[in-house]
Amino acid sequence: MTETQTLTPDARLAMYREAEVALREFFSVDNYCLENCITQKHSKFNSFGTPGRLGCCTHNYFQFLETEMDALSSETMKEFKRLQRENATFERKEENECECHSETGCTIKQYLSPICLGFICPPHRNYLETEYKVDYSPNTRSRLTRILYGSENETDFINWLAKLKEATERVRKGEENQDSKQEVIKL
Repeated sequence: MTETQTLTPDARLAMYREAEVALREFFSVDNYCLENCITQKHSKFNSFGTPGRLGCCTHNYFQFLETEMDALSSETMKEFKRLQRENATFERKEENECECHSETGCTIKQYLSPICLGFICPPHRNYLETEYKVDYSPNTRSRLTRILYGSENETDFINWLAKLKEATERVRKGEENQDSKQEVIKL
């Protein structure tokens, strides 16, 4: 099978979860968000001209999932949202702040929305490219959404996942162990 359109909702969710695990591992090895935004009173990423108290996640993007992906089969969407709620704690926040964000990051431990899981701010993208020669694509969110829609090509997904794992290992090695002649990894 080369296309995922024939995958069941369970298979789509398993593929999404595999991508999520790999992305979370990638983001955890460089710890950029925690050090530069999540734990800071004023983060690097500004939203609507004001410093983001909680980094790039200053709005309730979790709530946008339903409208963003309403074309998904109701079965896939229903299961995704159930899994998401099962794996999160919710707190009442100030208006326009995500109810799933805490001082240590997102409280959704599995099945993060594509808009949350795939996004990184421009300073973080620049940091990855400058320090590690990793070109993180802003289209990652689209890839994650295609997985849930069932339109992500399986071969493309496997290749992307392999590059993501290679990028993770490169970042894990640390800045001081980078080879100046290494090629850019395009995610």
